This record gives sequence, C-alpha cells and structure tokens, in this order.
Amino acid sequence: MHASLANAQPVSRSAMRLIARSLERHGRLVNADLSGLSLQGMDFGGKTLVGVNFSEADLSGARFSGAAISGCDFSGANIRGADFSRACIERSTFRGASASGANFEAVRYSAPEAADAAPPARRM
Repeated sequence: MHASLANAQPVSRSAMRLIARSLERHGRLVNADLSGLSLQGMDFGGKTLVGVNFSEADLSGARFSGAAISGCDFSGANIRGADFSRACIERSTFRGASASGANFEAVRYSAPEAADAAPPARRM
C-alpha cells in the first residue's frame, strides 16, 4: 500500500451525504479537492467530474461507471475494486494509483502527455 494511503482521512456521514446530495442534485462535481479522503464505495456513476482532485484518496470499491471524467487527478489513489466501466476519461492522471481489481472495461480514454499517467488497465 502506498505510504500516504494509510493516512486517508475518514469523511463524516454528513459530509458524504453532502457530496452525494450535490452529485444527485447537479449531476456533476467541479474543481473539488477530495484529496486524501476515505471515499470507499462512493457512487460517482453516470456523473460529470471536472477538475476533481482525488490524489491519495481511498476510492476502493467506488463506482465511476458511465461517468464523464475530465482533468481529474487520481495520483496515488487507492482505486482497488473501483468500477470505471463505460466511463469517458480525458486529460486525467492515474500515476501511482493502486488499481488491483479495478474495472476499466469499455472505457473511452484520451491520454495526457505521460503514458504512465493513463488508467492502469490502459498501460502498455
């Protein structure tokens, strides 16, 4: 496990509800800093995520299926078991992310400049 992932800050239930309510109401999350937070199992499926900082966050088991993800930072995040199936991902980085068991089936991806920043299943 990445050293700083052990220090992911738990998110209170009220904060989780606030994030979920915002996603439900607006269908998008823009320029949010969720770095280093524990967001295990959070449902981002079908939502629009723009400029969200998920670096060093614990997103294990999170759902991103069918999401539109643009300019997001997943560097060093724990995305083990997360579902990104059918997501459209552009200009986002996954450098150093722990992705064992993550699902990237049928993902549409436009790569950033560095090849090692692509989703782990897309690395060649």
